[in-house]
Amino acid sequence: IAVATGGTGYKGSAPTITVPVPTVRTIATSKVSTANDTIEITGHNMQTGTALTYQDGSGTALAGLTDNTQYFVIRHTADLIKLASSLSNANAGTAIDLTGTGNNAQTLEGTQATATSTISGGRVATVTVTNVGSDYQSTPAVTVAAPAEQTFNAQSAVSTANDTITINSHGFATGDQITYSDKGGTTLANLTDNGTLFVIRTSANAFKVATSLSNASSGTNIDLTAGSSENHGVTGVTATATASQGLGTDGDNNNSEVAHIGWVKKTVGTGGRAGRVHYETLVAASSISGDAEDILTPDS
Repeated sequence: IAVATGGTGYKGSAPTITVPVPTVRTIATSKVSTANDTIEITGHNMQTGTALTYQDGSGTALAGLTDNTQYFVIRHTADLIKLASSLSNANAGTAIDLTGTGNNAQTLEGTQATATSTISGGRVATVTVTNVGSDYQSTPAVTVAAPAEQTFNAQSAVSTANDTITINSHGFATGDQITYSDKGGTTLANLTDNGTLFVIRTSANAFKVATSLSNASSGTNIDLTAGSSENHGVTGVTATATASQGLGTDGDNNNSEVAHIGWVKKTVGTGGRAGRVHYETLVAASSISGDAEDILTPDS
């Protein structure tokens, strides 16, 4: 998951990141083979080790499986899987003996991905995947919680002389986009309820507003006049983030792809050519931290 825009106006706690659950797969009884212990899911694109949770759909459970229990995929073919009781059993190819076909409402569902964020300077700075999830059949939409509205008294916090709005530790930077709300009260002169403004930061606790980003950058602010003693608010822009799907299977030979993290250094060549070094770029599973020597294949 990558941050597409960090948003504006985040202060206090970092926003929550929400990734939807994977699409549920309904397994008809006709798709279960007790003779081969397989389940048919056309073009499933799952690799061995994929975690799935079985639900019996309030009907007769598929014999060999237990309702609301997690199992692990053994990839059999592009359209067939077997299930194992543990990841180690899946990797070893030890499948569960399926002795019944269950019911037509039963399902298999992947694990929901989760992520956390950090903020810096009023923006979302990083998004860290805490669980990559499993069996996403399409790239999921990622939702970042909106920044909280910051309120101010339209009379005491607005300086007619300085054209500033005072909000302690507002966290805005010059150029940040915000939305102004009169919260059902009397709109401040020269502003529009629910109107878009751009910040001109004057201090950690005060700022001016401009009608455009270019005006904010040049310091051309709106002339403000203090209003009634009532709470008004400003809200920053919600950050956005995008997801990309992880590893599936190799379409050329139906083998599972394998993830590696970081860099591997290898010495190549022999004799007079020995010592020439090249670096192989390896696929990141979720993040890269540091460089590592290939200690299983030491330099020649």
